[in-house]
Amino acid sequence: MDFHLLRGDEPNATAGFLEKRPVVFINFVMLDLIEDDVAMWAALLGHEVAHLKLAHGRSQSKRIIPMQILKTVTQGVLASNPLAATGSAYLIDGIDTKFSRDAECQADYMGLIWAVEAGHDAMGASNLHQLLLARRTQLNIPFLSTHPSSSKRAERLAELAERLSK
Repeated sequence: MDFHLLRGDEPNATAGFLEKRPVVFINFVMLDLIEDDVAMWAALLGHEVAHLKLAHGRSQSKRIIPMQILKTVTQGVLASNPLAATGSAYLIDGIDTKFSRDAECQADYMGLIWAVEAGHDAMGASNLHQLLLARRTQLNIPFLSTHPSSSKRAERLAELAERLSK
């Protein structure tokens, strides 16, 4: 597995494949945010590796074309009613982002379990999401978001950390 550092304005990390090799991309803002907190690093890296293990990128790729076709057909059928066309586009986007949020929850869960199994503090993931929440500058509309909100994630991950610590 390869690791790459990227530039960016907001903290971010992602996983995928580059020339058929698994790779995790982390930007400098995330690097600065986490600093030397080993528990947060374990949670973040566990989360990204979980996306690879669970083949979330492949699942997303299989959804993209059918969702785009559905959106195009719906907008064509509803072309005479711009409000309905826009509403249907948002509905289709909302359905698609639900799959992404579910994948994020799965990766959170598996990544945190791996971090704890490796001996790291179970609160690392929750603490990371609390930091991300404190930095957030953009409006978060849950229905259209590909990621669960950081406040709910931090809370859910804290509950999981408590169960795993027992």
